[in-house]
Amino acid sequence: MKYLYGASIQGIQSFIFETNELRDIVGASEMIELITSDNSDNDLNFRRFFEENGNDQYEIILAAAGNIRVTAKTKEVLKEIVLNFPMHLTKHVPGLTVSQAVVEIKDNSLKEATRELEEKLKIQRNIKTRPAYITALGIERAPRTGKSAVSKGKKGPQDRSSLMKNKYADNEPSLLASKLLDSEAETKKFPKNVSDIVKGMEISWLSVIHADANDLGKLLQKVSDKAEKDSKLSVRDFSEKLNKTTVEAAKQAFEEIIAKKSDKGSYPFRPIVIGGDDLTVICRGDLALDFTETYIKAFESLAKAKLEAYLEGETIKVCAGISYVKDKFPFHYAVKLADDLCSYAKKVSKE
Repeated sequence: MKYLYGASIQGIQSFIFETNELRDIVGASEMIELITSDNSDNDLNFRRFFEENGNDQYEIILAAAGNIRVTAKTKEVLKEIVLNFPMHLTKHVPGLTVSQAVVEIKDNSLKEATRELEEKLKIQRNIKTRPAYITALGIERAPRTGKSAVSKGKKGPQDRSSLMKNKYADNEPSLLASKLLDSEAETKKFPKNVSDIVKGMEISWLSVIHADANDLGKLLQKVSDKAEKDSKLSVRDFSEKLNKTTVEAAKQAFEEIIAKKSDKGSYPFRPIVIGGDDLTVICRGDLALDFTETYIKAFESLAKAKLEAYLEGETIKVCAGISYVKDKFPFHYAVKLADDLCSYAKKVSKE
């Protein structure tokens, strides 16, 4: 008998775009990337948590963009994970919460188990989670986030989350930057200040781009069904190839649009999320539309080639939203607008 475990990390966007400081945003996005990366040497990584709990009887079938899916042979293997993973996450990444669920894989039907798991995760997301850090009256707060301050440095009172983001902002080589560039020296050309993105522009317009695939949930169910009938196919293989498709498409768009139009100082661009089928970046306003168009075309072309065995003649369509804002405009509003525009684009494309 086998079981399917799922974890969905919540509050990623609000965690990343909690402040308008690009340095904080960079550090937060690096932390999110470390959670589901292949690097199990870091305390943030969920693989390390699994290994430390002695749970070696499992198979990871999905680990990208805050989503984790694992199959295990017994319930006992998952018991420690369900009990302790939320605390592990909160300890190392304060400000995030996680929804978890476990279902039995009946009659070896991963498709039905996946459908049941997603329903349970939806229910878990609607259950209010008590915050791990509660600010009492009389405690000084960090002015940028409103959270309880734990340190007072040159930038004034800072909360624990901001301190950790600043630490990971200096992570070299940057995991996200390394996805777009092969040279470690070149990754240092990605800016850590908003002013460097709009440097040299007469009008300081920025853009936030968010893109993801259409109907991926339905496609995953089809993939599960095909994997049960064909031993050469698997959900894990599909997820890994989909992730590579996203990374390669982003790299291709970056090389064709951003790198060619950048000066020798720094790139007017910062990757925030690149994984699974998700892409979120901050870009100089005049380059945003060309980058997005190039990325979508590259993704759909690469997906057709890499995932041909799963798609059987179908194509994975991608929609995107671009918000254009001034450099002083609150980033969380810009991200929300880009996300809403992407959702609207999906709705229109289906019609």
